[in-house]
Amino acid sequence: MNSLVRSTENDSLPQEPTPVKNQNSQSLAIYWLCTISAVGLVALFFFTRKELTYEEKVFIEHVRPVVEESCVKCHGAKEKIKGDLNLFELKSVADFTKDPELIQTMIDVLDFEEMPPEDEELLGSDTREAMLSHLTELFEFAMAAQPDFPTTPIRRMNRFQYNNAVEDLFALK
Repeated sequence: MNSLVRSTENDSLPQEPTPVKNQNSQSLAIYWLCTISAVGLVALFFFTRKELTYEEKVFIEHVRPVVEESCVKCHGAKEKIKGDLNLFELKSVADFTKDPELIQTMIDVLDFEEMPPEDEELLGSDTREAMLSHLTELFEFAMAAQPDFPTTPIRRMNRFQYNNAVEDLFALK
């Protein structure tokens, strides 16, 4: 009889959940996992977005459009490179400012109205002045970013140099 009681007790115990309920809980867990992941990605995008520097804004908004419109036709587009100058490659302010000599050359040719050539559409005086101003700013930025002159190691003076330095410092002669 004990065996019968036990069997009836086992029958009255809750049975394992049906697969339908298990699938619902799995889909709910996947839903929340996807939602949390999406929120995390959106937050990551907004919080890690880099603000453009002033120089990057100047290059993107003012310099690059004029260069692409007026200069790239002859200096880089369709493998047409005049004067060994490929301005098509300059896509960012870092590319542009790593060569201050190029910026100085561009300032000179715009200032002396050598470019664009006469057979091409000329820049308006306002555009030319704005380009000169922006290029000057970028030139100053590029020069500031260049490494300083290498430091000269301190070396010992010989007797002759030492005597001259003492005479100069104390105005002995």
